[in-house]
Amino acid sequence: MNILLLRYIKYLTIVVGFILLQKGIKYLLFNIGPRIVPLPCDTKDINFPYKESTVPPLIMFIVIIIVSIIFVTFIEYSETMILKKNLSSENKDVTINKCSFIFSIFKILSIILIGNCFISITVNSIKYLVGRLRPNFIDVCKPDITSQICVNDFYKNYNCIEEDKKKVIDSRLSFFSGHTAYAIFNALFICIYGFMRSSNDSIGRKISLFLTPFLIICGIFVGVTRITDNKHHLSDVIVGGAYGSIIALCLAYIFKNYIKENEDVISCEKES
Repeated sequence: MNILLLRYIKYLTIVVGFILLQKGIKYLLFNIGPRIVPLPCDTKDINFPYKESTVPPLIMFIVIIIVSIIFVTFIEYSETMILKKNLSSENKDVTINKCSFIFSIFKILSIILIGNCFISITVNSIKYLVGRLRPNFIDVCKPDITSQICVNDFYKNYNCIEEDKKKVIDSRLSFFSGHTAYAIFNALFICIYGFMRSSNDSIGRKISLFLTPFLIICGIFVGVTRITDNKHHLSDVIVGGAYGSIIALCLAYIFKNYIKENEDVISCEKES
């Protein structure tokens, strides 16, 4: 069987495996439910109004996908053209292997997808384990505490009047910010990839230098909106940003050889 096809199958199998694992764990966690923590008598930190997300998850992931595809394709094409130019200067007949070129893009996008799945698995697991109440918890849950007595600064037993189970469960998943972790991870990993893959003084390196501050600012902006939308406490966003950064750095280190390597995108023969 063709070696390139085997590599496609290898990466595709790993990616599908991570996606199925992520979906399975998410389904399992939802059915088990988050940890139910006592309701504090002083509700000032969790008594903010419910707001829709400034950056909805769907929009965020669509932007991440589009930016990743465009940026990775540009960097890989730029490096391929540099390699082609260098070989052509050596009086060699150069052709581009389209299948290998597409695989070079597919490989990096697969690594990015693996990183996002890993973040989803770990963040959701921690969210359900901790069960921290969101800043908008009171507005969402509408707890019935009229007959409850505050003991040691907490209401031990309370029920949510809100009938939307999914909404109530989500209001218990404040720690830590998944939005911020995703945004910072993707922004930082794309930047690291650009610097690791592009040649010195190449157009790819210059584009990476230009985009890095913009992408990081976008990631930070997502984190800030999670606070202003009353979805997360400040500490949730800080931890989410730190976690996304750590995963980006670790993933770049683990896959550094795969990121830096030149696929067999160029076929060349010595001109007679």
